[in-house]
Parts: sequence; C-alpha cells; structure tokens
Amino acid sequence: MELDALEETGLTRNEAKTYLALLRLKQSRITELALKTGLHARNVYDSLNKLIERGLTSVSFEGRVKVFRAENPAKLRELLVEKTKKLDSVLPEMLSSFKEEKPVREISILRGAEGFTLMAQGMGESADKRGVAVYAPHDLSPLMEETQRIKLRKLFGVLKEKKSFMRVIHADSKKARTNAAVLDKGFEKHITRKYAKGLSNKPIAWSSAGNTVFINFFTKNDMLIVRIRSEDVATAFMESFEILWKAAE
Repeated sequence: MELDALEETGLTRNEAKTYLALLRLKQSRITELALKTGLHARNVYDSLNKLIERGLTSVSFEGRVKVFRAENPAKLRELLVEKTKKLDSVLPEMLSSFKEEKPVREISILRGAEGFTLMAQGMGESADKRGVAVYAPHDLSPLMEETQRIKLRKLFGVLKEKKSFMRVIHADSKKARTNAAVLDKGFEKHITRKYAKGLSNKPIAWSSAGNTVFINFFTKNDMLIVRIRSEDVATAFMESFEILWKAAE
C-alpha cells in the first residue's frame, strides 16, 4: 500500500522500495539497501541518485564509502504540489484546445439512470443566459421516483448557483401541477412552468440548454435519451420553444 502511494507521487517502483527501506534503516550503504530491497545494487544506486535529485535522500562519506540518509517524507507532499503547479500552468491551454476541437455536431445515445444523470449534469453545465427550456407533454410521473427527484433538484441547485433558470411546458393536468409543486419546492424563483391545454400525456420530452439538446423517450422500466451537441440545432429548438411558450398559459 505504501509503495502504491509513493508511486502516485511520481516515484518509480524501485525508487519507492529504496526510499522506504532507507527510511526504516535511517542510514545505509548501497550493499545493505540492496539486501533490504532485493534489488540489484546498480538499480539501488540509480534510484538513490533520483531520490537525491528529488530532495528525498542525502549522501555523506565515511572515509571513501558513501552513506545515504532518508530526508523528511513531508517532501513528498511538496513534490505533489509542484506537479499540480506544473499541470495548472499548461491546463488552460489544454482546455482551450479541447473546446476548439469539439465536433460541430455530436450525437450520443444515453440510457437508464446513468443516462439521466449525464443529462442533468449536461443541462447544468450548458445552461447560459437563455436558461434551460423544456417541453414535457406529460404529468411528470416519470420523474417522481426518489433518485430522479434528487438528480433534478441537484440540477435546480446548479442553476440557482449560476443565476440561471429553467422554463418548462407541460400538458395541463392536476397531477402535473401537484408533481411540479413537489419538485420545485425551494427553487420557485428559478423554475417557471406553463401548462398547455389540449396536450395529451405522452412519454416523451425534449430540452435545450446552451448548445445541447436532449430528447427523452420514457418506457415503463427504462429511459432513452438522445443528446445532440450542435449550436444550430440547439438554436432551432430554442426558437421553437419560444413560440410554444407564448402560446401556453
């Protein structure tokens, strides 16, 4: 376990073995370390040189013989901090490249509980000044299971934190209004719902957030979600939603 933890800091397996052995011996010569670690003396020597470079080991002389000592293991934390700083220095450019290289139009199929989680997270991440638009011609029954409610309310919390919002259109029914009241409790300022008369209850919904569209198909025991990442497609869905929003009550 200690070896694995040391390797996570960037040490090789041999370096980790050598450092742990030296830490327990307090000080040692190469021959003793080779016996303690089971490594060839040459491998121990190479590992010690690397450990000296990292500030984890020091060397002194007793006559002509080199004696090695382990330095404070707190230095390992400093090594991790240094690695993090190096990563932080290049991460902005890497993230910029990642965003620039995204395909103009990307279509994915999500399914089940994990798919619903990815959809909720995607809505929160993609929400912009236009908010999230949802067309859901059903009474919210597919979303009233505890796991779904928790994920939705977590999304509402993200929208609140981002000072964004959600607008939803439903088929008009008493059950839809009752379920909505349960889901929205505490987030009423960020969730606005309208109810369209004449819509029949259908196991389907779609939503638009930023440059992403989600199309949901509900079945009795499963959920299928089509995710489309495309600025022009998302804009088309949002424009259609605005027409429906004006017509709903």
